[in-house]
Amino acid sequence: MAQSTDLYGLLRGYVLKNNSPVVVIDAFLKFLENYARLRVPEQPDWEKWAFNTETKFWDELPMLIENEKCVFLAETAEERLYMPFYCMEKLQYLYQNSDTLADRPFPNEESLKVDIPEGQLRTIAVDTGLTPFLENSNMALPPDAEEAGETGDPGQYKLVKIIFPIPYGSALAPSVLIPHRLLESSFLKLRYYLLNRGNREYLLHKIAPYFSGREQLLREMFDQLVKRPGDCMPNLQSSGEFSSLFWGCFCSTLKKDIEAKAKDDELLSEDAAAVQAACIVEACNVFYKARTARKKEVELALRSLDQHLDQPPFYFTLDDIIKFTNDKGAVLLDIYTKEDLGEHIKKRTTEGRKNELPEWLILQGKNNKRWYIKKNKYLSLCAKTLIECRPHVRKEIVNQWLQTLKDFRKEAAMEKDEEFERLLATHTANLKPILMIMLEDPKLPLVYSEMEHSGAVIPAALRIIKDGRLLPMSALYAFRRKEMLADVKFMLPFWYSIPILVSIIAFFKNRGRRKRQATPAAGSSAYTPLESEKEGRTIQGVARGIEASLVPEGFTRESYLAELESRWSNVPDKQTRQTIVSDVQALLRDNLRYAIKIYRTTQLSQESLGDIADGLIARSPALQRLGNRQALRLYMQLYMVKLMITKT
Repeated sequence: MAQSTDLYGLLRGYVLKNNSPVVVIDAFLKFLENYARLRVPEQPDWEKWAFNTETKFWDELPMLIENEKCVFLAETAEERLYMPFYCMEKLQYLYQNSDTLADRPFPNEESLKVDIPEGQLRTIAVDTGLTPFLENSNMALPPDAEEAGETGDPGQYKLVKIIFPIPYGSALAPSVLIPHRLLESSFLKLRYYLLNRGNREYLLHKIAPYFSGREQLLREMFDQLVKRPGDCMPNLQSSGEFSSLFWGCFCSTLKKDIEAKAKDDELLSEDAAAVQAACIVEACNVFYKARTARKKEVELALRSLDQHLDQPPFYFTLDDIIKFTNDKGAVLLDIYTKEDLGEHIKKRTTEGRKNELPEWLILQGKNNKRWYIKKNKYLSLCAKTLIECRPHVRKEIVNQWLQTLKDFRKEAAMEKDEEFERLLATHTANLKPILMIMLEDPKLPLVYSEMEHSGAVIPAALRIIKDGRLLPMSALYAFRRKEMLADVKFMLPFWYSIPILVSIIAFFKNRGRRKRQATPAAGSSAYTPLESEKEGRTIQGVARGIEASLVPEGFTRESYLAELESRWSNVPDKQTRQTIVSDVQALLRDNLRYAIKIYRTTQLSQESLGDIADGLIARSPALQRLGNRQALRLYMQLYMVKLMITKT
């Protein structure tokens, strides 16, 4: 009898003494009370069970039931308890010593002489239920994980009852022993069968026709099962082509042979044990074969995922990755699980060679947005995006500076290199945020450094790092501030190149701005006509005077425009001619706005319009190639007059 006085220890001792997992509560209470009174003189701790035994028992029992250390059997004539540890420990012992029971069927309720309550059993059929059970169980458990059942809480380990085809009975096994200990025991039973009564050569001869040309491999498999049954486990789990074929053929042939003999003779226990073992190995072979095929399918899908990152745009968010498909159009996430994907991404973004970055890099954007990009694509993508972004950045800056100069203003980026660098970075971030994220990424110089140390030849387009630091933005884009500013100034009308004129106009412009800023926007009761309204009426009057001097007698303005147009736009193709005329008219409209600002009504004349026309022709090689330049000059003057007269 156990010396412990806790209730669970007392119940364990009682069960082991009676060699039964069932405890009749009344008999146990009587035994406990009598035993406790005998032990009190020697051990005072027993006094709590010597008196009011039944009350204290029922006080402590609910906690044991809640912890699944015992089960109350309510549907019986007398109150009884079932102690799960008993069968669990019995089975653990039998499976740990399965070599001594190789000639017998697997243990079951009959051989253990127990009745196990339904709630303590999970019943599965070996041919239809074992494979799904293995798929849903924790296959990562080590072969000797059952040792946890000896030191931990036995109630947490459930029993599995495996039903074999009639008349081969059933088997009991703790779920934690499946499949490792169960398979080890199966291999030992198959080994015993082969060594008994010459069955080895008989079965080898029976299945040899299925392995024509591979007889040596076949004999090696038989030798392994007979001489080293412990090596059969990894062989089965690897589920190679030959291994999978061998176990399927071997188990099927063995079962058919024994079934044929059982029809004529009484079924021997060693034959029943061999059939049970063959059923288990066959079911596990199916499971491992499917798992291997599934693993290969997942590997191919993950390889396809890696290949997607080698394709444009080369950087992808997790939402993009989830939508990847294979070459057959199937969504990859339907092949691998989210857990597989998460593990793969973690591996790719954290594991790298010694002192090197991982294969995948993470670009961190705003609001925790992330992009994944392959390390070997990083530099080339950065350089390619710089090239693509270059004309757009230039266009933005040119337009900005052009408008600034047209308003007779300046900005710091036109005169200072550091301000020019900031302007380039600002437009880059606005036009291509991902490019700016890459350029600001501290991993970019490390990627460049790895490429340098690898000995690979770095193309000129990829040389964006120098001495471990990113080149200035102007160097990356190959922009020169002064040249860009000169190009912008060249695009302006010719009078913008006259410093004195520009200074005078800028003075009055700035003065006008200051006056407008000083004038209250609200609260003024008097209405002041807009300057443009005054100029509009005056400009129309001046324009009509110029029209009178330009249009010859006998022509209207429109008829003379048509006449002049026919002289200078002598292009045979009608569509091309219309395009040229439209371009000239658009050019005149754009420049006339600025001319009106510069030439006040007192300065606006036929000569000033002629100067504007000459300036436009001089700056446009396309206009210089047209036929009658004098007719073109007159046309441009008269068309500007038309614009001023029809201006509303």
